[in-house]
Amino acid sequence: MLKFSDTDAIGDANKNQKLSELRAESVKKYFETESYLKGDVLEASGFGYSKPLATNKTKEGRAQNRRVDIVIKTTQPKNL
Repeated sequence: MLKFSDTDAIGDANKNQKLSELRAESVKKYFETESYLKGDVLEASGFGYSKPLATNKTKEGRAQNRRVDIVIKTTQPKNL
């Protein structure tokens, strides 16, 4: 399971990058403590505001860009 965190484009790029990394780590820790998933199957990455879903020119767009995306990857056993 992968967690990616993004921010809006308001403020300092370095601070937003750090914020997105901390946000992704926070979600990872939540899954580690509240589920059977452990660190070896979890990955967290922060993208700052480099991957916006919407425009950063509007309040609504910036709200959409402040997010955590959770991606679930599956693998098929080699013996199938």
